[in-house]
Amino acid sequence: MTGQPKKKLKEVEEFTDRCFTTALNGCCVIPKHYMDRNRRLGADDEIGRYYQGVYTWSMMLCLVAEKLENLLRAKNGLEPRRSRFDEAFERSEADKGDLDDQFVQEAKQLDGGDMSMLSDDGKRWP
Repeated sequence: MTGQPKKKLKEVEEFTDRCFTTALNGCCVIPKHYMDRNRRLGADDEIGRYYQGVYTWSMMLCLVAEKLENLLRAKNGLEPRRSRFDEAFERSEADKGDLDDQFVQEAKQLDGGDMSMLSDDGKRWP
């Protein structure tokens, strides 16, 4: 890697922290029933589609940023970092409710999953 790999890693770590905070804030703001990917929305439920979009994209942004961070960590000869989602759930003293279970399930589904929605041409990421 040309340039300053340690500086870039630090910048990406800070960015990923912000992405994680955004994902958590989204889960606090968005009504729980809109975070259910299996929930069918009516054709006229534009607000629901946007709630689901904010939820899905904030989660995806965090997971993709974590992947980039770990790629940069490997490039710098460092061990990969555990997911911030896993770290947060371990620190939590509260019981994992339905929302937490949904959040974990969503993270696992998106992590390493189909990212074709991130591409304009519908192709899968490598």
